[in-house]
Amino acid sequence: MNKRFTSFSFPAVFFFLLLTLCFSLLLAQEDVPAPGNRIKKQIEKIKNDTEITSQQLSQLKNKIALQKRYDLILNLIIFLTVINFLALYFYFNNKRRNWLFFNDILNSLNYPLFVFKADNHKIELANFAAEKNFPHKAYFEEIHDEEKLVIEEWLDRLINKRQAVMHEVARATPEGHIKYYQIYLYPLVNRRGKVAHIVEYWVDTTIQRRALERLLRSKQALEQSKQEFEKVISSIPDAIYSALVDKTGKILDSYYSPVIEKITGYPPSYFNGDKNNWSKIVHPEDLPELRSRNKRAFLEKQNETRTEYRIIHKDGSIRYIRSAVTLNFLENGLIRVDGVLMDVTEIKKTEMELMKIQKLESVGVLAGGIAHDFNNILTAILGNISLARMIAKDNAQIESRLVEAEKACLRAKDLTQQLLTFSKGGTPVKKATSLADMLKEATTFLLRGSNIKPEFEIPENLWLVDADEGQLAQVINNLVINAKQAMPNGGKLNIKAYNYFYDGRSDLPLKRGRYVCFLVEDHGVGIDEKSLQRIFDPYFTTKKTGTGLGLAVTFSIIKKHSGYITAQSKVGQGTTFYVYLPASDKKADKKKKTAETYSRLKGKVLLMDDEELILEIGKEILNNFGLNVALAKNGEEAVQIYVEALKKAQPFDLVILDLTIPGGMGGKETIKALQKVDQNVKAIVSSGYSTDPVMSNFASYGFKGMVIKPYRMSEMYTTVKSVLSDSN
Repeated sequence: MNKRFTSFSFPAVFFFLLLTLCFSLLLAQEDVPAPGNRIKKQIEKIKNDTEITSQQLSQLKNKIALQKRYDLILNLIIFLTVINFLALYFYFNNKRRNWLFFNDILNSLNYPLFVFKADNHKIELANFAAEKNFPHKAYFEEIHDEEKLVIEEWLDRLINKRQAVMHEVARATPEGHIKYYQIYLYPLVNRRGKVAHIVEYWVDTTIQRRALERLLRSKQALEQSKQEFEKVISSIPDAIYSALVDKTGKILDSYYSPVIEKITGYPPSYFNGDKNNWSKIVHPEDLPELRSRNKRAFLEKQNETRTEYRIIHKDGSIRYIRSAVTLNFLENGLIRVDGVLMDVTEIKKTEMELMKIQKLESVGVLAGGIAHDFNNILTAILGNISLARMIAKDNAQIESRLVEAEKACLRAKDLTQQLLTFSKGGTPVKKATSLADMLKEATTFLLRGSNIKPEFEIPENLWLVDADEGQLAQVINNLVINAKQAMPNGGKLNIKAYNYFYDGRSDLPLKRGRYVCFLVEDHGVGIDEKSLQRIFDPYFTTKKTGTGLGLAVTFSIIKKHSGYITAQSKVGQGTTFYVYLPASDKKADKKKKTAETYSRLKGKVLLMDDEELILEIGKEILNNFGLNVALAKNGEEAVQIYVEALKKAQPFDLVILDLTIPGGMGGKETIKALQKVDQNVKAIVSSGYSTDPVMSNFASYGFKGMVIKPYRMSEMYTTVKSVLSDSN
């Protein structure tokens, strides 16, 4: 019954009441006699009346039937009335129960809920949560000053546009804690289509807000850590990368540190997810081997691989890459590849430079011994020629022959100097030198009579360089001769020079500072790439008649001058050599004129040399200068003779010491021993090793001068006279 009546609505109850009323009105309009005892009395009267007619009997039956019908209607009215009252009872009772049920639902909500009028904001309904947290207050009754500006906009959206409104607010609890709420406002439209009420629903988002704040702090910390990580990664000169690869080799995900752009010229995004882009920059000659190694590492499931190969930088330059890779084979068949890419271009260049130097030094071991002996022979020959010229100075024909012989000896001397350039530890005798003058003089002389025209681009303010003039002339000669041989059909040879300040930004193997750069540019046959890598190797040559020493010597000389030489070439277009030499802070020395006529000198000289031939020719030359000469074959003998002369009060005015005495005391050791017995000893060092440090810086070793073997009479006279003059 409860379920049945529960389904009754107010319109159904009203229908039953209306039906009952209609029956009552119908009954009132009929002429109905009073029911009950009155009918019964009439029946008894009829029974007692013996004289009743048939008509009266018929009327009586009709009245009885009508009376029964009215009795039935009356009973029905009574029944319907009872039913209506029962329906009304159950309707209002059910409505109350529904209200209680609805109220229980509202009160079971943990979040505050208000229903208030739209016009005056008066609360008409609030659940327990609302009364607990905001007693007798809805949002519109607790508006903060900073929130008043948006109220009008909300009311317009709620009432006029009938749109829901959502807003976040912060409120303080009675305990003083801050809570965050998400407020939802919904318009309720009545039957007339107007917004009569507004539902206000508060959702406590404090926990979510705190979690979000923690998440944001974690995100900020993570972002900061990421930035710090990126800084650390960027400070590492090597590129770090990581990739996730499937069985087919397809890259699913990848990361490259920013340094990859410095190494390759391409940003990290260029390589992410596309292995073909990396293959594109690998040198074509190295790509097959690299692919083979990678394939073998995957198939054999190697945990680590190390490879070295070349790549082509975005600017077109060749870079050497050393790769160290760790492979982690995951259970799902994927492979985690982590690696480091190191740009070892400078290391490789240094290694190649070192190999060249080692090759040169290995040649120098042989060359030094040969040149030493050869120089001694040349000294004797050249000395005798000089003496012969003095004797035959009145015979022009003999004089001219002797001059040619002397020139031949000097050319042989230059050859020994080329060999000695390879000698280990040798340093050039440097002084401030005008490179501009040397370039013009040497190039013009070497190209005289050829079909090659030199063109010079040399500024007037070109800095001086610290160089050994003899060795620098050798460099220029080798480069110009090389260019001349590369242009058999003639043409133009460009000689350029300019001042250059190296700031350390490019990949030149030079120290920061001032340099003079000169280049020799020919338009000849050119050099292929493989040969270009070996042009400075000893004995390497592309010419049928070449010795393979010219460029090797050039490289060694420039290296010993703390400079750098490199070459660029294209087959059929020509070759350009670039030479960098440190600029000098000194002024150019005035060239000393060598004597051609010899005035008589006075003094006593001690000459030390291990070669009998040198002693003889040296003594004769010095005697021709007017000097008294004593001879010694080694340092020990020289010291003994010098000490004995001191004891006799007949000291030597000058000592000439050979720098190198095989198996004995050489010039460097001898001068130290002599200084112990005579601090004022005057000594000249003599050697065929013009690049030896003692020859370069003789004064710091206690010498007053130096002469290079083979002796030229004019050079010997000038040096001896200068030292003796200082002594006097």
